Amino acid sequence: MPEASLENVRKLRDVKYNETIFDILARQFEAAKLDEAKEGELIQVVDPAIPPDRRSFPKRGLIVIGAAGIGLLVGILVALLQTGFRQVKNTPEVAQELHHHRSSLFSKNLSRN
Repeated sequence: MPEASLENVRKLRDVKYNETIFDILARQFEAAKLDEAKEGELIQVVDPAIPPDRRSFPKRGLIVIGAAGIGLLVGILVALLQTGFRQVKNTPEVAQELHHHRSSLFSKNLSRN
């Protein structure tokens, strides 16, 4: 029995020690949280930015003109291709020949797999 009570006293001492350590750390943690809340701004502006007098790059005018030109060229190309395909499909001989080429092309691709 004395060994069991001695072991019980040791464990009780360890529990009290750990409780005390926890209380001390909890108080320090709360104090640190309060200090952090009182500090205010984390980022301080040292030197404010000054906008440049004029832009150096990219030149917006050139970008807009280039994009408009490319868009115009792509639009014309799409319109020409659509018109060409429509005319090819409306011509019976060309449509039949196109169908023959498509079927031979796909049959070759399917036989390879």
